[in-house]
Amino acid sequence: MSPPSGGTPMSGREQDRHGLSARPMTPDLDLATLRLLVSIAEHGSLNAAAAHLGIGQPAASARVRAFEARWRLTVLQRSARGSSFTRDGQAVVAWARTTLQSVDTMRAAVASLSEDRRAGISIAASLTNAEHVLPVWLGELHRRRPGLHPTLTVVNSATVVELVRQQGVDVGFVEVDGCPDDLGSTVIGTDEVAVVVAPTHPWARRTAPLEADEARAAAWVVREKGSGTRETIERAVGATLEAALES
Repeated sequence: MSPPSGGTPMSGREQDRHGLSARPMTPDLDLATLRLLVSIAEHGSLNAAAAHLGIGQPAASARVRAFEARWRLTVLQRSARGSSFTRDGQAVVAWARTTLQSVDTMRAAVASLSEDRRAGISIAASLTNAEHVLPVWLGELHRRRPGLHPTLTVVNSATVVELVRQQGVDVGFVEVDGCPDDLGSTVIGTDEVAVVVAPTHPWARRTAPLEADEARAAAWVVREKGSGTRETIERAVGATLEAALES
């Protein structure tokens, strides 16, 4: 291939690297040249566009000339003051933008297919969620996204919140009445907390609602501190429960 006028000769390797090697023109559009033309429009000159794309000015000029020869168009009007787009060139640049946007969209979509096959999601869940609801949800997730590999950490609600806050997991599931303001959350279900007593306990046959004072005075078998269930009960009675046994 002859060197561009006023330029230096390029080796075959350099020509191949810039897509300028002497090979027959095909009817296919050269995406690299379309990017060059759009870059010229965005940066105001061929020199600036070439620098932005990391190619030499002679190679960029040759690429534009090859495009013009292939399509029998003049896209750049060259003068001593520089280059400007012809009317045809302006139309080509507009179409090139649309084409490249579609190509970039497809590239991202195809890449996401590959990423889905090796993607994972880390989940932290409180004990209640891990035992009663997550098995069904994870089964449905596997049905819909068989290539997604979840990992599950089972801890109390306070630890779930902290793991999410520190970005130690992607998502957390807790059973609490409201989440901290610095975290995004959504309610996905509701549950009911029931008080369970032995048949011989004074509360066993009562029909009246349990008063907060009675709850505060009682000794409880209750979850450990940090549990969402315990936090919900303590918020309801307005005091820290006296734990006879923590489970």
